[in-house]
Amino acid sequence: EMVLKMIAFGLGLPGFPKNEFYEGYFRDGWNWLDFIIVVVGWVTELQSDGTNLSALRAMRVFRVLKGVAKVGGMRVLVESLAEAGPALCNVLALLSFFLVMFSIVGVQLFTGVLNRRCYTPDIVSNATYNTTYYNLDEAQESRCDAKGS
Repeated sequence: EMVLKMIAFGLGLPGFPKNEFYEGYFRDGWNWLDFIIVVVGWVTELQSDGTNLSALRAMRVFRVLKGVAKVGGMRVLVESLAEAGPALCNVLALLSFFLVMFSIVGVQLFTGVLNRRCYTPDIVSNATYNTTYYNLDEAQESRCDAKGS
C-alpha cells in the first residue's frame, strides 16, 4: 500500500515533481507514520543476525493508527485529543501531586507492619518449572527472629 501511494502521489520531497492532484506522499504526517511503521516492520523481519530488536517490534502497536487516517471521524477525534494535550498538563501535575502525597502517607502508616513476620516456603513443582512461593504464617503469634524461625 505504501509503495503504491508513493507511486500515485509522488514522494513530495525537494527535487521531485509534484502531482497536480496531490503534492506528495511525505507531505502528510499520517503517511510519515505509515512509512515508519512499515520500515520498522521490515527491519525486524529481515534481521537474521540474532540481534534483539524487541523495542522496535513494540512500534508495531502504532499500526492501529494507520486505520485512523482512513476513517475521517477518528482522525478528527485523534487531532482534538492532541490539541487538548497541553491543557491536560495541569491535571497531570495535580494527579502526580496527590499520588506522591498519598504514597508518603502510606509509607508512614505501614512502616514496620511486616517487620519480623515469618513466611513459610511453599515449593511448587511440575514438569516444566520449579517455583518457591512464600506464604505468611498466620498461626504464629510471636515475631520471628532475624533468621525467620
